[in-house]
Amino acid sequence: MRQRALGETGLFVPELGLALASMSRTGLFALPDAEVVELLRASLDCQASLFAAGRYCGEGRALRLLGAALKGQVGGQVALRLGRDEGTCRRFGAQMLAEDLDAALKALSRERVDLLVLDRPPVDLMPGLAEAAQALVKAGKAGAWGARVADEPAGRAWLKAPGLGFLEIALSAMDTGLAGLGPLSAQAGKGLLAASPLAGGWLAGHRKAGFLSLPQSGASPEQEAELARRNAAVMLSGTPGANRAQAALQWALEQPGVSCVLCGARTPAQLEDAITAAAALAPRS
Repeated sequence: MRQRALGETGLFVPELGLALASMSRTGLFALPDAEVVELLRASLDCQASLFAAGRYCGEGRALRLLGAALKGQVGGQVALRLGRDEGTCRRFGAQMLAEDLDAALKALSRERVDLLVLDRPPVDLMPGLAEAAQALVKAGKAGAWGARVADEPAGRAWLKAPGLGFLEIALSAMDTGLAGLGPLSAQAGKGLLAASPLAGGWLAGHRKAGFLSLPQSGASPEQEAELARRNAAVMLSGTPGANRAQAALQWALEQPGVSCVLCGARTPAQLEDAITAAAALAPRS
C-alpha cells in the first residue's frame, strides 16, 4: 500500500484506511468479535493500516476490538474522533477531551494515538479547542490533530486554526459538496482524510439506485441537475475491470488534496475490493 504525506505534519498515512463505524455496530446486524478482529488484522497485513473510530463508536466496541486486533502486532495507525458521546451531546471542553482520550488509550492499550480528530467542533470554540488539542499533541498523546467538518465554511475556518494538521470530510462522487476543501487544504499545507467514499453503499450497488432515474414531479432546475449528477455518480467507471465500488474508491483517491480514503469494509471481499482498487491506480505524481 502506497503512503501519502499528511500535509506538513511530518506524518505519512496509507492511501487507504478503515473506518470502524459499520463493522463495530451493535444489535441485529452486529458482526461477531472474532470476525471484526480478523478483518482488522487482514487490513493491517495489507498495510491499509489507518483505523478511524470515535471514543463511543459502537458503544465503545470499536476501540475495544481495535485494541485486541493491534495487540502484539507491528504497525497500525489510529485516528481517534473525540467531541461527541454515544448520543447527541457534545464533549468539547479541554477536560472532557483529555478524559476521553485517556479512556480511549486505555481501551487501545496504547500510550498515544497517531491522529486526534475533533468531531464537528463548533467554530466559535476554536481558540480554546485548538489550544487543548495542541496541548495533547505536545504531551505526546497524539501525533497530530485535526477537525472533522460537515460543511465548507467550517472547513475554511478550521484550516486557519493554529496547530491544525488536517481535515476530515465526507467525500464521494455522489456527495461532492466538500470537494473544494481538497485544494484549499493542500494550499494551506494540511492533510485531508476522505470518509464515506461509497456514499453509504449507494455507489457500491448495495442499495437499489433505480429510483434515481424516476421522473420527479415539480422538480426545480436545481433539483433536476442534482438528480442528473447522482445518476452520473452511480454510473461511474474506473480503471479497466473495476467494479462499481472500486470505481467509487478510485474517484475519491484521485481527488486533489486527499491524503487517505477511509472505507467501511465489513467483509474480506469488500476489503480485497478496496485494496485492488487502490493498487490499480497509477502513483500520484
